[in-house]
Order: sequence, then structure tokens, then C-alpha cells
Amino acid sequence: MKKVIIFCLFLFLSSCSNDDNGTNTSGNNAFIGIWKNDEIGGQKLTIQFNSDFTFYYSAGNQKGTYTLNGNIATINLNTTNNSTATIIDKTHINWVVIWTKK
Repeated sequence: MKKVIIFCLFLFLSSCSNDDNGTNTSGNNAFIGIWKNDEIGGQKLTIQFNSDFTFYYSAGNQKGTYTLNGNIATINLNTTNNSTATIIDKTHINWVVIWTKK
């Protein structure tokens, strides 16, 4: 019986998320990668999200940071106007317009 309790405790603890405060810090970050868009003024824009919560945005060669809360990223372009991007599916995000993963 003691072994069963220890095994159940192990399963419970190993299935707990690292996401204790609602901010995703784990390796399952769906934003990581390069996303492309050509809907904004006909420009061919990209945004690259990195695993260290930094990003590079090709419009104006901007760099910044982002935070995650579930499937929503808050994007900080080092201005007072932070914006949010939302995961639609594995290959699309919505950030002002729809972006497609390269």
C-alpha cells in the first residue's frame, strides 16, 4: 500500500505545471519561431519570437520582449503601448492581422 501511495504522489507531482503564477515559462511556447505577414500596407513583414522571451520585428528593425499567459503573448515594443497576440492554431497568430508561421 505504501508503494502505491508513493507512486501516486510521484505521478501527481510530476504532472504539475511550472505555470504557478499564470505566466508560461515552460518549453511549450507555441509562439517561438518566425511568423510572416504581407497584409500591412503590402509589406512583407516578419516577427521572430525567441525562447528567451525576446523578439525581433522587421518593421523598423524593432526588438523587444514578450510575456505569455496561456495562448496570449503581451508584446512590449519598448513603448508605452503594449499589444497582445493570440495563438489561433499551430500555424497562425492574430496580432493586429493574421500571421502565418514560416
